Amino acid sequence: MRPAAWFKYDNVNNIGYDRSVWINAWSLSLKKDFKLAEKTSFYVESGIANVTRFGFSIDDQVIYEDAHFASLLYGFGVQHWLSDKWRLSLNGTFLPKSAKHNQPSISQASLGFEYHLKQVDDKTADDYAKNEYFFPNNILQLSYGTSAIGFGVNRFFGMSLKVGNFESFGIPIFWVGEAKATNAFSITYQGLIYRSEKIFSLDWGASVTAFQSSLNHENVFAFSIFPVLRFYLLRRNGYDFYTNYSIIGPTLLTKSDIDGLETGPKVIFQDTMGFGVFFGKNRKYNAELRIMHYSNGNIFTRNDGVAIPLQFTLGKTF
Repeated sequence: MRPAAWFKYDNVNNIGYDRSVWINAWSLSLKKDFKLAEKTSFYVESGIANVTRFGFSIDDQVIYEDAHFASLLYGFGVQHWLSDKWRLSLNGTFLPKSAKHNQPSISQASLGFEYHLKQVDDKTADDYAKNEYFFPNNILQLSYGTSAIGFGVNRFFGMSLKVGNFESFGIPIFWVGEAKATNAFSITYQGLIYRSEKIFSLDWGASVTAFQSSLNHENVFAFSIFPVLRFYLLRRNGYDFYTNYSIIGPTLLTKSDIDGLETGPKVIFQDTMGFGVFFGKNRKYNAELRIMHYSNGNIFTRNDGVAIPLQFTLGKTF
């Protein structure tokens, strides 16, 4: 949980400084449902949250200090079933203030829709498996990326690409990273967990990535496991075109604080997104363009992150 826009101090000490404060919370909680009507339920929630705050300094003087602490979390929600898979959901979450860390209370309210995946019966699953739509059971991929082509794609999807008078052009659905890799090579395996009739699949994956940092030319290995959401956008006789997205893949790096930047500890997360095609007879081959990011998700106050340049990927399905 984080704000849509960071809290910001304008004109600090009346001398023109503008500084933002980043606040993030990860939580683990239990929920209890109470049925109000046939299609409407109410729930209460309680748990614990990991709160991280990035403060700021001016001329080496700390104005608002960093903080990292555990907090209780409370919540409530109302859900209304619109169909077997769709719910309309109203949610509220509250974290009490911490006087010790000079942190005011945090609250969030949201209204939206939820789509729930449901296990189909055996007959329907058999029908899906026999239909004409291709879903690979296994994929083995080799990927290579170089910073020689820049980080424009990473910045576009991180909404930090400079175009003309725009300082933050793009779509805010990914991240870049202060540390940059000059070269990156990955070996990736993905296996099918769940598939819909035509459009969606959920895979699990494992990868080994070797990259070299741009400043000090440090060699780093990353060992990751991760989930993959894949959406098929276009299906034709000769190919299937898709986009995929993977976040919060537990990763072990062989080095912490890369290039002297505060990238955090060795245990970190891997995020990827890309576009690709399955092609050839029986869709035996795969090609993909992919960007990657490593960070600890602001669980710690050291989280400069690592940006992996656009990778060109070739794969084999089986």
